[in-house]
Amino acid sequence: MSSSGWHDGASDGNIDSGLTRTVTTSPASATAATDTSLSVHRGQSMLSPCLVNGDRVSQFWLDDMYLKVQLPLPVNSNPGMVFPRQTFPDQDAQLRFAARLISGILDYKVIIDSRTLPIDRARHRVKGQPLCMEQYYRLFTTYRVPGVTKDVLVRPDESIMPEPEHVIVICKNQYFVLDVVVNFTRLTMDDLFTQLKRIVKNAEEGDAEAERVGILTAGRRDDWARARMRLMQVDSTNRDCLDMIERCIFVLCLDTRLCSDDAASGDTLWRDDVSLALQMVHGSGTAHNTCNRWFDKTMQFVIGEDGACGLCYEHSPAEGIAVVQLIEHLLKYMEEVRKCQLPRWQSICELMRPRKLTWQIADETREDIARAMSVTDRVHRHLVSTYESASIRRFRLGRVDNIRACTMEALEWARAMTGETITTDAQKLQLLRDAMKRQTDILVQTILGHGIDNHLLGLKQMAEETGRDCPDLFTDESYRIANRFTLTTSQASAKIILFP
Repeated sequence: MSSSGWHDGASDGNIDSGLTRTVTTSPASATAATDTSLSVHRGQSMLSPCLVNGDRVSQFWLDDMYLKVQLPLPVNSNPGMVFPRQTFPDQDAQLRFAARLISGILDYKVIIDSRTLPIDRARHRVKGQPLCMEQYYRLFTTYRVPGVTKDVLVRPDESIMPEPEHVIVICKNQYFVLDVVVNFTRLTMDDLFTQLKRIVKNAEEGDAEAERVGILTAGRRDDWARARMRLMQVDSTNRDCLDMIERCIFVLCLDTRLCSDDAASGDTLWRDDVSLALQMVHGSGTAHNTCNRWFDKTMQFVIGEDGACGLCYEHSPAEGIAVVQLIEHLLKYMEEVRKCQLPRWQSICELMRPRKLTWQIADETREDIARAMSVTDRVHRHLVSTYESASIRRFRLGRVDNIRACTMEALEWARAMTGETITTDAQKLQLLRDAMKRQTDILVQTILGHGIDNHLLGLKQMAEETGRDCPDLFTDESYRIANRFTLTTSQASAKIILFP
């Protein structure tokens, strides 16, 4: 992902401002002091709308890190997460699991909507500091709309539309509207199961003529933005379909079974971790389930016929920790419901059948779909600029800053391990310890607000917004290379067995 890696953090100044850095001067004379004072006051007047307002600062970071990046979302931006493997003896078992999952998500959403989540607190380095919770409240209220030059992250509370009460279920590349609240009442798990069975039956009947519209969300953002405009211009039906997807609470993907590498030996259920991860990240290719997705939606859950389960989420609204907390609650809820075998509630009478979204596809859109097919990512055998996320939620609206992991210590250790330099085992171990120490030092400085990327982007953005010439630093080739992130890494601890 090509980005200058700026994030809405703060250093040692005012936490509430989102980004503050105090600059002091020591003028050599009274005249110099007067000139400096005038310059500082002018600077404060110029910077105040940018830096004092944490929302503006957060938007700088969001634009640069995500919304202005034109690369496809799968692989380049959207993370995937694999849940514990399930065993579904038949389709009913898969759909009952899906019904419990929907019910568990709605249970967690009640907590989010009431904003009663307990405040997270820092566990390391100045322990106990409260952490910003805004990311949690975006999980089911945001959607990323593609743009030709920049995407837009929208929320229902920013419009006059009523709060959504439906989920989009994707099955065999077809899209269905599943109302989860009917007559002000949440559907029971049995009702959800009944509706899911209806969806699968309908999808099987229409499988042959299904248009692979979902693959458009897997292409370059500018290409998808233009394709979306063409799609809406064809017919108002398409605008309605997009509106229902964009305003839904979340997306549920019912995936078809993937053939196992060991199918020839009779083991049709075995799947290795890589195979499972690829299914969650991008659907395992257009021959399998990549078209059975909508990558713009923040939360997209996957339940496969063969028990492969997980999610793919659009990264711009929140970091992994907020998602992990949701998943821990969700899986715990589902297990408790399964063990308790709660009595079945009376179903709501006369449930309307889930509505299938019908697209009007012109030849231009079919060409767009063909162009959107597959992008390949490669790994190069050399040290590259790396974006390693460090949480800066100690600061208002803080997301992450960059741990500059591409250090000389890391390079020397890598050279020793790959045999480019001749070293003993003891020397390799020492080089590893040196690299780890350097990495830890940078990490600590970054989480406390002393990372360089956020501040540099703030300066660059201020020059642009005030009509000044861009400083030479930001046009230098070394700056471009340093901010072309071929590799991004992060980790979020969990109490259950998950892997991204």
